[in-house]
Amino acid sequence: MLRLFGHKVADHPFADLKKAREFLSGLIAAEPLTSLEDLTHWLQSVSGENAFKPEHRAQAYLMIDETAQPHLRRALRDYLAATRLPKQQELRIWNVVDAYLQEAAGALVEVAEWFATRNRLSDAQRAVLALLTVRALRTLAARLKWMHLRYGPVERELWPLVTRVYAASERARVSQQLVTVYSNVPGDSSMQHELLRLLMFSACSPGALLPVEMELADRLISHFAPMFAAAGAPSDETPYWVNLGAASPPRRGPVPAGVTGPLGFFGAGPAYEALRTLAAEIRNSGAIPSALNLGNVYETDVVLAVIDHLEAHWAPRLRERRFARQAAKLRLTVAHGFDGVLDVLQLPPGVAPVDEAAESWIVENISAGGCGALVPSLRQDWLHVGCLLGMHYEGGSHWSVGIVRRLSRPDAQRMNVGIQVLSRAAQPVELRIETAYGLSLDTEVGVLLPPTHHGDELRLLLRPGVYVPGQRFKVEVPVGGQMLEPVDVVERGEDYELLRCREPEIF
Repeated sequence: MLRLFGHKVADHPFADLKKAREFLSGLIAAEPLTSLEDLTHWLQSVSGENAFKPEHRAQAYLMIDETAQPHLRRALRDYLAATRLPKQQELRIWNVVDAYLQEAAGALVEVAEWFATRNRLSDAQRAVLALLTVRALRTLAARLKWMHLRYGPVERELWPLVTRVYAASERARVSQQLVTVYSNVPGDSSMQHELLRLLMFSACSPGALLPVEMELADRLISHFAPMFAAAGAPSDETPYWVNLGAASPPRRGPVPAGVTGPLGFFGAGPAYEALRTLAAEIRNSGAIPSALNLGNVYETDVVLAVIDHLEAHWAPRLRERRFARQAAKLRLTVAHGFDGVLDVLQLPPGVAPVDEAAESWIVENISAGGCGALVPSLRQDWLHVGCLLGMHYEGGSHWSVGIVRRLSRPDAQRMNVGIQVLSRAAQPVELRIETAYGLSLDTEVGVLLPPTHHGDELRLLLRPGVYVPGQRFKVEVPVGGQMLEPVDVVERGEDYELLRCREPEIF
């Protein structure tokens, strides 16, 4: 129809790939989000031009995707740079990036399938197909990571695309063919490496990590991907499985009866011991090895925390739960942040916090160590992994203190939250700092966390910056004159520090 009104294929900017390359070079220095929006448009435009042969579209898609990479990296840095971006800015970055990744993945998968259905492929065509499958999986892995950066939900369409890439690669027998993925990014890869990388990221419980920790986990997974193991049967090295015919995410443990289809088993393999060796090296030297490309500079404690998280999921045997979970249906009143927790702990018995200071959640499972809750909706955007909570169970007589350990979205409106209980008998206290010159004149407020279980240690919550190593604290309120001797800082959050203390001595 367009040709009836004078439209010609030659008028399209991507009709001549040499000129298209020059055109795309003009986007390199442009603003990242604007460039990604433009590149999304050109992916759609090339896809909609029926006169372009599949080989031509493939080259155009690859060129567009190469141009997008520095803009995607910049968008990710901007997204992770601030702890709490303004909601509107955060949503704009996420929506623009996701729109590009969705369009790019669909385009790359489409042409990869076309190549795979050819009866005979030349060596050059096989090389293009291998590159298309690697790029497609890397794009899908990036989209999966971006979905987890805001804790889901993971779109259902993602796993069918992964399955289609795998099928195309296997059909053409290019699964293990190494290619240079991007011209300015060192390191070759194959479809098998990229598939294992994507599956291992999905299997590492990213919902238990902060966004910056997810990026670190992705970098570490990429570093160790060539060492990951894949097999046709489960073993200590391949404890995870995926149904490659069912287009579903990977799982760990026995395959349920009745599951049919091509099953693949995978795991960290030799990477597990290599990861442990890396952790020991960092702990001994206090520095990150220069050969480890993490994309940014991070404190060693942050890197080690992510390594510990991955180590737990890469181990041949998962750590056993300390406490058994039970199904439950309870209403949970929640206050958040150090000040919010302090406020509710100081309420008289039976007095509820003001509506603006609390949220109402639904507990779905509970154990001696914590609970899982459903958040129907949030009034404000404050919920994140590591957030400090004050919690009052329906029918209970006291407030507990806990920390958010896991987040996931079953849909756009609701959030599933995993909470670790720190203490069920938390007590607000006023403290004086002991110095070489005696006790400080001013007092600091804190939250004393008596041990919840036998063998646990006494812990203390303070605002950041209050504690200096070597200090001791005298408890002034409630009266008693206890001395607290901090051993170390167990955890740091946005507005708190959690200290492990020795058993208090009578002063």
